[in-house]
Amino acid sequence: MPETSLPVGQLLVVVAHPDESFGCGSTIAHAVAAGSRVSVCCATLGEAGELAPGYDLGDRTLAEVRHAELHAAAAALGATCLPPLGLLDSGFDGPIAAGTLCALPLPDLAARIGKLIVATRPDVVLTIADDDGHPDHLHLAAAIRAATAASGLPLYEWCLPNHLMRRWQRTRPRPRPTRGCRTNWPRHSSPANT
Repeated sequence: MPETSLPVGQLLVVVAHPDESFGCGSTIAHAVAAGSRVSVCCATLGEAGELAPGYDLGDRTLAEVRHAELHAAAAALGATCLPPLGLLDSGFDGPIAAGTLCALPLPDLAARIGKLIVATRPDVVLTIADDDGHPDHLHLAAAIRAATAASGLPLYEWCLPNHLMRRWQRTRPRPRPTRGCRTNWPRHSSPANT
């Protein structure tokens, strides 16, 4: 198999929750090995996530644990963690609470992403695809598409292969979400998703 390289000087990874940053860990590691600078920004700290059975938080909150895991994983991969966007995890279902990622209007979220793009000056932006139905993923992906389209930057979206997603959904104890974010922006084509 031929060796591939990433002609990227700066890669910006923007995700909704800490664990998503490292679903694309091999891409991050490959980019770092090729000499790229990789920055990771998480919109939330994933505080609405679920604990693995038997996991003891001790005296820490889930947000503190996930934030520490994010920094440890970034360090192991050679990436830099940027400050989070300061929004709360919207959760998978239930009402959309104030201060959550989904409560922030799309134009405002796109503006925050746009400021992040200006500050970090990436060559490419990478995010999780919105095909799993999580409201935070849907909302963030729409905002990132708008921000990258406005900046002219290529956007790459990584996803869990469909057969694995279906297996995960079959074994998941909770039902699919009963609500979504108020996302009414159309999915548009950019050089990255055509």
